[in-house]
Amino acid sequence: MTMSILKHTSPSRAFITVFVAVAGFFMLPGCSRPAQHEGVPASKTTAGTVQSPAADSVEVAAPTNASGSDLEPSGVGKVQGDVESDVDAPSEGDGAVGTITVNITSVRSAKGQLIVCLYNGADGFPADMGAAWKRVELEIQDAGGHLEFSDVPHGEYALWIAHDENGNGEVDANLIGIPKEGVGVSNNAKGRFGPPAYKDARFQLDGETHSQEIEITYF
Repeated sequence: MTMSILKHTSPSRAFITVFVAVAGFFMLPGCSRPAQHEGVPASKTTAGTVQSPAADSVEVAAPTNASGSDLEPSGVGKVQGDVESDVDAPSEGDGAVGTITVNITSVRSAKGQLIVCLYNGADGFPADMGAAWKRVELEIQDAGGHLEFSDVPHGEYALWIAHDENGNGEVDANLIGIPKEGVGVSNNAKGRFGPPAYKDARFQLDGETHSQEIEITYF
């Protein structure tokens, strides 16, 4: 059908038609700066404290090994309670909570920051970072980062991570929407013609802990 239309279309119009079609396939939602909910800026974290207007400061400790000695820092952060949350958490009815541990790898440089978004449903994933249940800006160390979301109600979640190399709070893209900065999602799900689908990135938190190791991909 597209080819039939192009046969009867001027070269300039044909180029525009193809351009729009390609952009539609490759456009990565979430490339623009997320809408900021009034009074709720994104949390920023590394080894130290997590500052949030939605909760008191949360102490963040560097991880330790079995002997109790400190491990090398790797962009360590811990998020508790309602730090950076403007979306209702899912409720399983029994009040059970757990911890989601996120290990981020394959970050190509220490420039900028990592933006980590935790979604509790398909709504807004990954197009609207402002729709995430938690959103944290994490410093990069040792070509990656480590983050824990604690006191998370049992339920279904998905993660979306961006390497914001220039620190402008968004994912920069080229003219046809392909990201120029690295991105990754839970389960390391891949999209065929655009971003991965929520159904491929979702996971269940139904115990004390759930771990995700997410590789950042550059196009």
